[in-house]
Amino acid sequence: MKQYFLVSILFFFFGTCIAQQGAGFNFTYDNAGNLIQRKVVVYPNVPPVTGRMASAKDTTQKDSLPPLSVYPNPTFGEVNIDGTLPTNITQADVFLTNEQGQLIKKLIYYGGLTQFNISGVQTGIYYLSVNYSKKNKKVFKIIVTQ
Repeated sequence: MKQYFLVSILFFFFGTCIAQQGAGFNFTYDNAGNLIQRKVVVYPNVPPVTGRMASAKDTTQKDSLPPLSVYPNPTFGEVNIDGTLPTNITQADVFLTNEQGQLIKKLIYYGGLTQFNISGVQTGIYYLSVNYSKKNKKVFKIIVTQ
């Protein structure tokens, strides 16, 4: 019974991973609940699942928020933030945090092209969060070099 439970759990997780890649399992049971057939099904034309953490891209893109660019990446010294604010919002809070979530620097963003001075920040990976409100924000992964 323990082996059946373990195998079922493994098939569930394995099936979930395969389903994200455009394939899955199809099980057939009889009226008594006995497994009759098990086969792998491949779904055509399903786009592959890709990672959300690209260096120069927004990691929390929301359709309702206007586009925002953060460059150069990797960077040293300054980061340019370029874009517009959502309607009815006059400013946004910008936070630079390290991988542990500690606040390194902050800035008030009023839209348009703004340079964020990050000189003196150690080499590493940081997250630049542009908070429009409590529920709406964009987060960018920033690589700082010397």
